[in-house]
Amino acid sequence: MEEQQNSEPSADSQATETITYSRSDYENLCKTVGNLYLSLVNVRQEAEVQYTTTINALSAQVQQLLGQNKELTEKLQNSNACCAEEGQVSKV
Repeated sequence: MEEQQNSEPSADSQATETITYSRSDYENLCKTVGNLYLSLVNVRQEAEVQYTTTINALSAQVQQLLGQNKELTEKLQNSNACCAEEGQVSKV
Protein backbone atom coordinates (compact mmCIF):
# COMPACT_ATOMS: atom_id res chain seq x y z
CA MET A 1 0.00 0.00 0.00
CA GLU A 2 1.05 3.45 -0.74
CA GLU A 3 1.04 6.07 2.05
CA GLN A 4 -0.25 9.51 1.28
CA GLN A 5 1.40 12.48 2.90
CA ASN A 6 -0.79 15.35 3.96
CA SER A 7 0.49 18.56 2.38
CA GLU A 8 -1.37 20.73 4.92
CA PRO A 9 0.35 21.34 8.25
CA SER A 10 -1.14 19.42 11.13
CA ALA A 11 -2.68 21.08 14.17
CA ASP A 12 0.37 20.08 16.20
CA SER A 13 2.78 21.87 13.91
CA GLN A 14 0.61 25.01 13.88
CA ALA A 15 0.51 25.12 17.67
CA THR A 16 4.31 25.11 17.93
CA GLU A 17 4.84 27.77 15.28
CA THR A 18 6.92 30.62 16.63
CA ILE A 19 6.33 34.23 15.66
CA THR A 20 9.37 36.45 15.76
CA TYR A 21 9.27 40.20 16.10
CA SER A 22 11.96 42.69 15.30
CA ARG A 23 13.60 44.84 17.94
CA SER A 24 11.78 47.92 16.64
CA ASP A 25 8.43 46.09 16.96
CA TYR A 26 9.29 45.28 20.57
CA GLU A 27 10.35 48.87 21.29
CA ASN A 28 7.19 50.25 19.69
CA LEU A 29 5.07 47.88 21.74
CA CYS A 30 6.88 48.92 24.93
CA LYS A 31 6.38 52.60 24.08
CA THR A 32 2.69 52.03 23.43
CA VAL A 33 2.21 50.17 26.71
CA GLY A 34 4.16 52.89 28.54
CA ASN A 35 2.07 55.65 26.97
CA LEU A 36 -1.14 53.82 27.87
CA TYR A 37 0.05 53.46 31.45
CA LEU A 38 0.93 57.16 31.69
CA SER A 39 -2.46 58.08 30.22
CA LEU A 40 -4.18 55.88 32.78
CA VAL A 41 -2.27 57.52 35.62
CA ASN A 42 -3.18 60.99 34.32
CA VAL A 43 -6.86 60.09 34.00
CA ARG A 44 -6.89 58.70 37.53
CA GLN A 45 -5.23 61.83 38.90
CA GLU A 46 -7.70 64.09 37.09
CA ALA A 47 -10.61 62.02 38.41
CA GLU A 48 -9.20 62.23 41.94
CA VAL A 49 -8.97 66.02 41.66
CA GLN A 50 -12.55 66.21 40.38
CA TYR A 51 -13.81 63.94 43.18
CA THR A 52 -11.96 65.95 45.80
CA THR A 53 -13.31 69.23 44.42
CA THR A 54 -16.86 67.88 44.37
CA ILE A 55 -16.61 66.47 47.90
CA ASN A 56 -15.20 69.74 49.22
CA ALA A 57 -17.97 71.76 47.54
CA LEU A 58 -20.65 69.44 48.93
CA SER A 59 -19.10 69.56 52.40
CA ALA A 60 -19.15 73.36 52.29
CA GLN A 61 -22.82 73.32 51.24
CA VAL A 62 -23.68 70.92 54.06
CA GLN A 63 -21.94 73.17 56.59
CA GLN A 64 -23.81 76.19 55.24
CA LEU A 65 -27.16 74.37 55.43
CA LEU A 66 -26.42 73.16 58.97
CA GLY A 67 -25.63 76.73 59.97
CA GLN A 68 -28.87 78.00 58.41
CA ASN A 69 -30.81 75.21 60.10
CA LYS A 70 -29.33 76.09 63.48
CA GLU A 71 -30.08 79.77 62.96
CA LEU A 72 -33.70 79.10 61.96
CA THR A 73 -34.17 76.68 64.86
CA GLU A 74 -32.93 79.32 67.30
CA LYS A 75 -35.26 81.94 65.77
CA LEU A 76 -38.18 79.53 66.06
CA GLN A 77 -37.34 78.73 69.68
CA ASN A 78 -37.00 82.43 70.50
CA SER A 79 -40.30 83.12 68.77
CA ASN A 80 -42.02 80.35 70.74
CA ALA A 81 -40.48 81.58 73.99
CA CYS A 82 -41.68 85.11 73.28
CA CYS A 83 -45.19 83.91 72.47
CA ALA A 84 -45.24 81.63 75.52
CA GLU A 85 -44.74 84.66 77.73
CA GLU A 86 -47.76 86.22 76.09
CA GLY A 87 -49.72 82.93 76.16
CA GLN A 88 -49.90 82.65 72.37
CA VAL A 89 -47.86 79.53 71.71
CA SER A 90 -48.95 77.75 68.56
CA LYS A 91 -48.12 74.13 67.96
CA VAL A 92 -45.77 73.74 65.02
